[in-house]
Parts: sequence; C-alpha cells; structure tokens
Amino acid sequence: MSIQDSGNTRDSPAVYDTAEFADNPETRCPVVLILDISASMDGPPIKTVNQALAKFRDNIQEDTTTSLRADVAVIAFNDEARLVQDFTNGTAFEPPVLTADGRTNYSKAINLALDLIEARKQSYSEGGVAHYRSLAYFLTDGNPIDARADLANAAMRLAEVEKNRSVAFFSFIIQNFELLFDATDVSKLTGMRIDDVNSFIELNDHGDSSTIDLQGIANFTGTSYDKLVELGRTPKDYLDQLVTSQRPPVILTNLEQLAGSIEWLSRSIAAVSRSQPGEGIRLPSPEYQNF
Repeated sequence: MSIQDSGNTRDSPAVYDTAEFADNPETRCPVVLILDISASMDGPPIKTVNQALAKFRDNIQEDTTTSLRADVAVIAFNDEARLVQDFTNGTAFEPPVLTADGRTNYSKAINLALDLIEARKQSYSEGGVAHYRSLAYFLTDGNPIDARADLANAAMRLAEVEKNRSVAFFSFIIQNFELLFDATDVSKLTGMRIDDVNSFIELNDHGDSSTIDLQGIANFTGTSYDKLVELGRTPKDYLDQLVTSQRPPVILTNLEQLAGSIEWLSRSIAAVSRSQPGEGIRLPSPEYQNF
C-alpha cells in the first residue's frame, strides 16, 4: 500500500452510523477526490498533491458554513483502488499522506467512488439530512491497464449519474504524451498472435508503463510503421471515452496548475455550500489554467 499510516484503508464502502447527523444536521456537500498514486506520480507530482490537500483542508475549514457542510472522502488508486479517507465532515478533515507506486486502473477507482457516494447518500436519507449534488475530482497522469469491458462499464455508470444529476464528475490529467499500445489492436492490424505482440513489449522499472518496439513489429510483419503509431493512445484519449462531452477532461500542463485545480475544488465546495439544494450554481472560474 502506498499511503502512510494506511491501516484503516478499505476497498469498499462502509455502513454509516446516522447518529453523526444529530450533532450536525446541516445540508451536506459530498465530495470525493480520486487520486492517481501510480509510480509515474512519484517525486514532485505526489509531493504537490500532498501539499495541495493540506491547503484544501485549510480552505474548507476557514469558513464555518463550508466546513460544516463539506463531506469529504479520498480514494487513492494504482493497480487497486482504496478508500484512504472515508467521508468526514470538513471540520475534522485531515488529508492522508500519499506515496506512489504501481500501475494505473481507472475503472476500479471510479466504481469505488460511485459506490461510496451511493452509500453515503443512503445514510443522508436515513438520517433525515438534505444534500447537494455530489462532486467528484479525478486526477491521473497515466494510461490505464483496465480491460476494455471494465472501462466501458465505468463509462456507462458515469453517463448515468451525470444524466440523473447525481454526480458532477471533473477529470484532470497531468500532461503526459506517452502513447499506450493495446496488444489486441496491434494483433488485429498485423495478424500477429497476442503472445508474439507481447514479446515486443517491455515494462519499465516501476512496472507502471511499457515500451513497445514498433519498428521491430513493422520489420517482423511488414506492417507500416506509421499505421502502428496511429494505434497509440494517451490518457486523454481514454478519459474522452469515459466522461461526458459536457465535462471533458482538463489537461494540467504544470504542477502549479495541479495545485490550483485542487484549490479550485475547495472554492467550488464553498460556492455550493452557500447555495440552496436544487438551485443553479455557477462554480468559480478555473483560474488555475492561467498558471
């Protein structure tokens, strides 16, 4: 596990005790941060995330209304998805300290987040507490290892919650132009067996991404090298298929924009918390894009 002091992490939602709502019956703004902790996030990116989470805490706690209404959870994901901070009122939120290793699985993280939100909303209903539309912040810098069927299922779930206005899902990509090649696509184009394609693929030292010898495959099969290159996909290509066109993924070109996007989330929570459930809300402008 790549979270310090992570003994309380889980890979499934809990059953919530509604007694907490007796002390604080304020309308809740449920927020889930879904954060990539794969090996490629190691170094400055994960350090920036940890620093931004600390500022996120400070921002939501500096305003009494926001701190009482914010309900924050954190999911960290690599090969697996783990709930590293269950829903916690803003007044008590303390961010986990994240470290990075492993590969990247989008669908496990998205499914856990949606299951978590569903369970939390059920607790609101049972506790007689109103709530706003849930906010989800998804951050990644890498290509997913998910099976295509798993990604397709996650996309259907996201489309459904967006259609029902149950969850507003915001996705962010730390700029990464690395291309990922699917062995199945290469096999279909070249006529090679999957095992033969895999013999041209080599994982890096972290095991979170791979390089493929396209020239070797071109020489071996007589397939055009340029045609093979066209098969490559980036994280944005995958997220474009996962999320709705209403809320396309945002590319973060530097670490200042990364920190700014998490600060934007805290300001968005404040804006929601000052509104009435069901009314239209204009979220803060994404000033971080100018950094």
